[in-house]
Amino acid sequence: MSFQHHFTTFPVIETERLILRAFAQEDSTDADALFEMLSDAESAKYFGNTPMNSREQAVQLIGRGQHRFEAMEMIRWAITLKDQGTVIGMVIARDFELDAAGDLEYIILPDYWGKGYMTEALQAVIAYGFDILELKRLQAKVMPENFVSLAVLRKLRFQQEGLLRQYPFGRWITDTLMFSLLDSEWK
Repeated sequence: MSFQHHFTTFPVIETERLILRAFAQEDSTDADALFEMLSDAESAKYFGNTPMNSREQAVQLIGRGQHRFEAMEMIRWAITLKDQGTVIGMVIARDFELDAAGDLEYIILPDYWGKGYMTEALQAVIAYGFDILELKRLQAKVMPENFVSLAVLRKLRFQQEGLLRQYPFGRWITDTLMFSLLDSEWK
């Protein structure tokens, strides 16, 4: 079954404390939160980007994400707190290889680190990938020094497959660890 046949509207996912939804281009608070996430040098580096230097870059990124969703290339969820609607992070599923595998990318604002929000969001996206999109494999690439991300992946039962030496990680060339989770391991 093709990725394109799974849905025609953006998939909203609800968890106990979170709602994962599309970024609203017309919503200034969404762009503000995205800019805050990706203007921090350390967070941007671990996401594979150079830091954003203007809010307009966040607005453009939201627009590109909407176009890539419409082209069935990527799903970019805004992680929001259910009780407040505040955007606290982002999860991306993309590069759906032969409708059997997908890459995960994620980032969360530092104020929300260590509270289990990213684990909760990723659990929901993983379930969506395996149960709805019928993927067989999800993978994530992480810089070896990103200890927090490594801990989250291990908690979710991702297996380290190896080290990609001097790998193009977004805008960086760096050693990168490859992790994967198979549908059969999730269930």
